[in-house]
Amino acid sequence: AGVHVDFIRLEELGIYGNGHMQMMEKNNLQIAEVLHQWIRKTVH
Repeated sequence: AGVHVDFIRLEELGIYGNGHMQMMEKNNLQIAEVLHQWIRKTVH
């Protein structure tokens, strides 16, 4: 409760066709890069 949440829609970033097991998808490196950039921006 009271925590800031960022909702990242992959399709808005041009990344399509992913399910719940994103680390198993063929484009998992694209998804990892999105997460990496979010972590760099968010964690101080």
